[in-house]
Amino acid sequence: MKTQAFHCQMEFGSLTQTGVKDQNQDAIIIKLPKTRSDWEFKGAVFCIADGISSSEHGQQASHVSTTQFVNDYYSTPNTWDITHSVRKVLSSLNQWLYAQGRQQLNHNGMITTFSSLIIQSNTAHLFHVGDCRVYLIRQNTMTQLTRDHSRKVFGQKTQLTRALGMDEHLELDYQSLVLRQGDKLLMTTDGLHQCFEPQQLLDSLNNSNTCQEQCEQLTQQVSQIGSDDNFSAIIIEIKSLAKNGLLEHQSEFHSKTIPPALSTGQYLDHFYIEEILHQGRRSHVYLAKDTHNDQLRVIKTLSLYDEDTFDAITQFANENWIGQQLDNRRLMSIYPSPVESEFMYQVCEYVPGCTLRQWMIDNPQAELHQVRILLNNLIQALRSLQRAHIVHRDLKPENIMVLNNLDIKIIDFGAAGIIETQPQSRGQFSIPLGDVQYAAPEYIDTCYANTQSDLFSVAVIGYELLTHQWPFGEKNQQNIAKSRHQKWQYQSLQLQRPDLPIWLDYVFEKATHPNPQHRYQVLGEFIQDLATPNPTLIKKHHRNPLIKKNPVLFWKSVAMIALAVSVFEALLLLNP
Repeated sequence: MKTQAFHCQMEFGSLTQTGVKDQNQDAIIIKLPKTRSDWEFKGAVFCIADGISSSEHGQQASHVSTTQFVNDYYSTPNTWDITHSVRKVLSSLNQWLYAQGRQQLNHNGMITTFSSLIIQSNTAHLFHVGDCRVYLIRQNTMTQLTRDHSRKVFGQKTQLTRALGMDEHLELDYQSLVLRQGDKLLMTTDGLHQCFEPQQLLDSLNNSNTCQEQCEQLTQQVSQIGSDDNFSAIIIEIKSLAKNGLLEHQSEFHSKTIPPALSTGQYLDHFYIEEILHQGRRSHVYLAKDTHNDQLRVIKTLSLYDEDTFDAITQFANENWIGQQLDNRRLMSIYPSPVESEFMYQVCEYVPGCTLRQWMIDNPQAELHQVRILLNNLIQALRSLQRAHIVHRDLKPENIMVLNNLDIKIIDFGAAGIIETQPQSRGQFSIPLGDVQYAAPEYIDTCYANTQSDLFSVAVIGYELLTHQWPFGEKNQQNIAKSRHQKWQYQSLQLQRPDLPIWLDYVFEKATHPNPQHRYQVLGEFIQDLATPNPTLIKKHHRNPLIKKNPVLFWKSVAMIALAVSVFEALLLLNP
């Protein structure tokens, strides 16, 4: 059978035989995801188990373990990674089997071996307890990936030392393997592999075409040799690999070397360093020429002096991977670095122009129509991120390039993340990435952001373009805890720009509302309301007191009343 997975194409076959026994205590199960989400977060699952022969409930133990594992695994939250999900599910299964066995001691418990391969993207995750085996066949060489949890007793007989349901606490073996095209994975129970030497297994696999035919060939040979046990096999062949997923990308980056700080005139692989653009505590940025095609590129590397090297590399890999997934003229392209390179770095599109920060300095009196154009282009870029399920989390003038005709390009994805894989609570990392001056309240408080959080940042930028101020005043970049407890009191646009229409103030107030549920839920509505008055928004604000709906008029009125009172008091003093 062949399947086109979301991340890789694989072929597989399986077979289980009762053999000379009365019942088959082996169990195999294969589960392919039906949705893209399950392919991305869970992967394809292959399980093999062998209930112990000395128990009357060996068959039940193996069958329950495989079927229940698959059902429970796919029910775990997408926010759990694969290893956490599997350990939780198998720990629960182990406790249930152990408890059942304790209640029926005369039946020798409910105990089974268990091995599972989970293929997600281009990575195989292997979980194992017992004496089933998993082999890797790569370039005509067979390697046993698992070790038997058993010991020899009374000559050739063996006794399990670890299995599901054997002890109250489960000790599970785990390893991950980055797959290559052409790899084969063989999963067997002891009734099959005890009949072969490794080379015999390899020869048998080479004698048949499809994975299913190979399974049938193996079981036929076992029947001819004669096995005193049930025998089962699963064979998986990786036909083609997809683009590396995020986990593979992180693994690749962690295996490479951070290059030293470079000087003008040096080379990094085939990139000639022409100019040092930035050298900081966390990263170095260079303008370089690709000597293969003479194109200018921007090279970004990590600093060797970053004290949080592991986390920094992971985030650097995330930035590189995210940049390669995006294809929009308003988002900077990131290209793959040379596969054979030993160094870790990013190859980025060179974007001529100036940053939005510099544009604001050069244009201190930005006109409203210019701000509308800039914000509209920013929203177009934000839509592309939204379609890719990516949240930027650090939109600010320094990360935006202004091109001809006020077009823009976002140039930094250092804080970007996939919406579904973000931590759901502050406990997983305590400091939000990016500049808190433009960050939404929910991101500062919980480290979780979505498209409405990025919209908040865009609106703050728009407010600053018009006023050179921030709608909530200056936040403390150095003291995150203080920013988390800040009172989010919107300061009316008209306090700085009374020449602007009052309805425009309502738009920015809504887009920067502290509660993301009260912001614009559709990005296009924000742009539409920037161009034309929204009657619903105006009507809502007309119910507000004067100080809220028109603070400039309110304070002018207060000043006039105070002046009138002062004049009246002066007249009374002059005319006793």
